[in-house]
Amino acid sequence: MTKNESWSKATTAIFNGILLYSIAGVLKSIVDPIESLMSIVGSVSGGNDVADGLTAFTYLLSAGIIGGYVLYLLGLNSFGEILEANDSASVGKIRTGVILGLVGIVLGLLPLAGWILGGIANIIAFIMMMTGYSALKNSQTFPARARRGAGTLYTSQILLIIGVVLGWIPVLGGVFEGILGLIAFILVLSGWSTIKNTQPEAPTYSMPGAPQQ
Repeated sequence: MTKNESWSKATTAIFNGILLYSIAGVLKSIVDPIESLMSIVGSVSGGNDVADGLTAFTYLLSAGIIGGYVLYLLGLNSFGEILEANDSASVGKIRTGVILGLVGIVLGLLPLAGWILGGIANIIAFIMMMTGYSALKNSQTFPARARRGAGTLYTSQILLIIGVVLGWIPVLGGVFEGILGLIAFILVLSGWSTIKNTQPEAPTYSMPGAPQQ
């Protein structure tokens, strides 16, 4: 397998993993309260097939979230293996940040102070990932087009950090966090799409006016 093929395979896994856990997460946040409401209705009426179906669907969405993160982490691991040592170390920081983000999700489920602990873990995770993206966007061994994608990803992490901090503001904090989170999500997809469409091994010849990879 050529480096171009390995690059494409790894970054496609990363992109698809992010897309999978993000879409599944959004759908689950919508379905969960509906499922809870239907369960209450079912307990009063003595049975509710709709609630049972929604419960099964939430399990499927949870599996999608887990599968997305697994695909994301496996992609990052494969990606780091084909890069130069310094770039591989930067991807390692991103991978660590993703794992810390998962820890933040778990902590956020705890009662009382869970949302604070989860928020702190997320901030640390975003800083870790931001450090990795910063190193990649300034790397001399990372392809030029991929560096532009890393720059977009770096910006997305800044927005996510600001969003978490604003999320602690009563009443409107969640709205600000949601808006910044949506913008960051678009930037994450855009950044990884740019990296995914990069060819790390330049062709042996180029046509006049060919785009830079």
